[in-house]
Amino acid sequence: MKLPFRVTPKVRIAEISAIPTVEMARGFSYEQWTELPLYRPSVLAGTTSELKLLVEEIERKKLDLSCVDRGITVLTYSCSPLLDDIFRVLLWQTFGVPVYELLVGPNRTLIAAECEAHEGWHVRPSADVSFVDGELMCTFRSCPPVQTGWLGRLEIEPCACGRGSARLMDLVFPMQQTRRKLAATA
Repeated sequence: MKLPFRVTPKVRIAEISAIPTVEMARGFSYEQWTELPLYRPSVLAGTTSELKLLVEEIERKKLDLSCVDRGITVLTYSCSPLLDDIFRVLLWQTFGVPVYELLVGPNRTLIAAECEAHEGWHVRPSADVSFVDGELMCTFRSCPPVQTGWLGRLEIEPCACGRGSARLMDLVFPMQQTRRKLAATA
């Protein structure tokens, strides 16, 4: 998968998982996180749960990743909750760099990448997307459509960032909404 922003081959990208899925990234399993400061990544990539653990390690002063100066990429897999605003702000406060979300389908295929202007997620050319009863469905290489669990809409108007590709807009994960409503009533 490519990052949603430009990087040169000299930029060090660390993906905090054993098997990296981001192009040009070096993978770091949890056991290898102590090696991250020596690698000095400019970009970090990982799932929300991995990044939450990493932020906890930084808050406990177990890791110094002040070298991260380009961006954070959150990998959100289909049928998983989307990045919420609270965690996005926490990542911003921790690293002081832009945060982007990549929507990932089965077999680690990239569905869409968050716009640099944060105006939705730009659909990748290799992903054929549609909405069935409001749910985002995705087809890759003539395989049957895959449910993502995300509800939203498709925007085909040009984006503020200048790209002309279709965008996924107003995405929500229904389970996430239910949890928020229950928490608000507690």
